[in-house]
Amino acid sequence: MNHIRFYLGILTVFFSFDCVRNTVEQIEAGTGIEPSLRVYAERCGIGIGVAINSSSFKESIPQRLKYERIIRQEYNFMSDGFSLSMKHIWKSKDTIDFSPLDFSATFAQINNMPMRGFLIWGESVPAWLNSGGYTNEEIEAMTKSYIETVMKYCKKHFPDVVKYWDAVNEAMETNQDSLPYFQMKKNFWHEKLGPEYVSKVFRWAHESDSDVLLFYNEYGCEFQTPKKIATITFLSTLLQHSVPVHGIGLQCHFSIDTVRERMNLSEFARTIDQFTALGLHVHVTEFDVRINDDCSGLNQEKLLKQSQIFKNYFATYVDHCPSPLFTIFGVSDCATWIGSCTPFLPQKKDWPLPFDDNFLPKPSYDSLLAQLKQRADRFFLTVLRPDFH
Repeated sequence: MNHIRFYLGILTVFFSFDCVRNTVEQIEAGTGIEPSLRVYAERCGIGIGVAINSSSFKESIPQRLKYERIIRQEYNFMSDGFSLSMKHIWKSKDTIDFSPLDFSATFAQINNMPMRGFLIWGESVPAWLNSGGYTNEEIEAMTKSYIETVMKYCKKHFPDVVKYWDAVNEAMETNQDSLPYFQMKKNFWHEKLGPEYVSKVFRWAHESDSDVLLFYNEYGCEFQTPKKIATITFLSTLLQHSVPVHGIGLQCHFSIDTVRERMNLSEFARTIDQFTALGLHVHVTEFDVRINDDCSGLNQEKLLKQSQIFKNYFATYVDHCPSPLFTIFGVSDCATWIGSCTPFLPQKKDWPLPFDDNFLPKPSYDSLLAQLKQRADRFFLTVLRPDFH
């Protein structure tokens, strides 16, 4: 009897593998949906997102069609931080221009893609607010009203679309030389609303829509740095005072010249575990990998190094995050933030994304697709054989 069970088990395993292989082969043969990051990600419950800039939809028709095709085909989540930032849509004390939000949220809704909203950032203060001579009390009242208006507008017109909000972005100083105490940036909001502005913003946002998740978004916290230690202390303090912080956004702007693969991967995994231990969701919000910090241009060796970083950091993140949402910071190398937004970098041009200037996939895309396909296959097998590990 035992040997019969053994052979039946072998046949079941072969059958399971065959089912998975046949399913994948059908897709790749074009008899089903074409293989893409989105197809494989949705099969295994992974969020794979992209940060867009709605101004790119105003490009020439061929360019725009390529841009839209990549977004809807490859990703199941999107964000539009630049176009939806406060300084772009808050035109005056009594005027908020919702048209960029309407455009992005409608596109997301049509394509069944949840999206991320943005509220407060020290570098996105409207000029009229900064130089208007308002009192601190007036600025606080107007800011609270702005947050309530924007979030309630989204809840009314786009329910279940804007599911996450970066309530506060980049509030911490990069150089933290006063540990175990943390240092906040002395930006506009700190000056006008006081150091407690972060907790105020989170509370106002939660009061405006208690159904969404609120995140603190930051750079330079991916590895074992003083800034990460300070940020953990900062968020722990907020949580101890019952501030409704639900997650941390790790931006993950990397470079092939500065990422030390083996050591940084273990530190990255530890970071995810530490923030998760606080009870926070951990999202990767702005992932990209620069390859031109040396200003020597583009070559195959650099592209392969970039591909490995995409592969290894994506895999580490997904392995350590209970509810992964991994967002890439741009659609194509033809329109990245590097250059006009990065005066602190030596290069004026870089190629940090999985799609090149012509919207064609690069080795980084191939490595992500292979990772997701492998996980989708494994997911199918565990469904067919729950005892499979």
